[in-house]
Amino acid sequence: MKSIGWSLKMVMLAASYPHILQNSPFIAECVALEHNDPAVLPEFRDWNRFTYDIDLSTCDNIPNGLRNATLTIHRKDSKTNIWTMKI
Repeated sequence: MKSIGWSLKMVMLAASYPHILQNSPFIAECVALEHNDPAVLPEFRDWNRFTYDIDLSTCDNIPNGLRNATLTIHRKDSKTNIWTMKI
């Protein structure tokens, strides 16, 4: 799970740069841009300010991966939920 967390942090870091996000519809889809506030994205450049919680209860094929797991990203200092998406 730790390596998955690092991978997700790097995806969010990439999405925080407008030129990457605009040139990659795949990244926008991966981070569920249409369901979250894009104004928050630049905050992910300081990637260590957040916790990444993965809810395995929404997975539909757990022996073979985390498909449809729900990821919730919180600010470490305030525990505020700032981003949610399916893996």
